[in-house]
Amino acid sequence: MGQSSSLPQLVGSLATKLAYSLSGSEYNHISADEHGNQDNGALARWRGRDHLVYQRMGSQYFDQDDDLAHEFYEESVEDDKLVMKRKLDNLRPQGMVMYKVPRIHNEFPCVLMAD
Repeated sequence: MGQSSSLPQLVGSLATKLAYSLSGSEYNHISADEHGNQDNGALARWRGRDHLVYQRMGSQYFDQDDDLAHEFYEESVEDDKLVMKRKLDNLRPQGMVMYKVPRIHNEFPCVLMAD
């Protein structure tokens, strides 16, 4: 079992093994433990250290008064009218934001099921 019987299967198998070796991961098509249970090795090929994500990059900005928002506007007078102009200078990015509840990494190979 696991042997390629035709030329397209052989070429596809070699291309897959070559792609895994070039990416630096190990390719185990079928792995069996000492009890004979077979596993496809998807979790063994997971290259991340942890399957949970604890933080993300923030999408908001701080202004000079340390107010936090996505956009800042300031009032100005033009031709005897009040106009709101978008403020683009003197803003600092929010940085890393911790999640209250950790999330599963988007590249983690698992199937989620609900009742």
